[in-house]
Amino acid sequence: MRLLAALAAGPLHYSDIARALEGISPTVLNERLRDVVDRDLVRHGGNGSPYSLAASTAPLADALRELRARAQVVDGSRRALAPPGGVLGIMERRWALAILMCLLDGPKRYSEIGKTLPAMSGYTQSHRMRELADARLVERRVAQGPPVSTSYLLSPEGEGLRPALEAIRRWAEDPRRR
Repeated sequence: MRLLAALAAGPLHYSDIARALEGISPTVLNERLRDVVDRDLVRHGGNGSPYSLAASTAPLADALRELRARAQVVDGSRRALAPPGGVLGIMERRWALAILMCLLDGPKRYSEIGKTLPAMSGYTQSHRMRELADARLVERRVAQGPPVSTSYLLSPEGEGLRPALEAIRRWAEDPRRR
């Protein structure tokens, strides 16, 4: 997520990407770059040439720029990109974006989220929900009374990301991409 958000600003050389994604090891950066190039999300012309978003990903650029700007407001950061532990760093963790997309449709109980994302383990779900709540993107609401009910919804900060998340969802669901 942070990688694509960095490239949404325009073509970048490897060293510029490494600076923008502070805290990422060269090995992990190389793996991620190889992965996004293999998936045709990013173009790279070879040694010394800059990386840029591929034509198929270009419609996503505006959403990524907006997401980056809104994530910086949530984090209170004015740096080039939010830190790895910040909003974009959390959102690039496995299943975090899928959980946020699930909550775009309204409040959900823990079990409903699990049914919507059946490949996600309960262990991962509980950790991601906690991280998203700690990042103030998701609220956990407990309704008292028999039976006690817990639901999750986008927080006001999470709602601030809604336009960008909806644009990412539209791009991902576009039948022309398949």
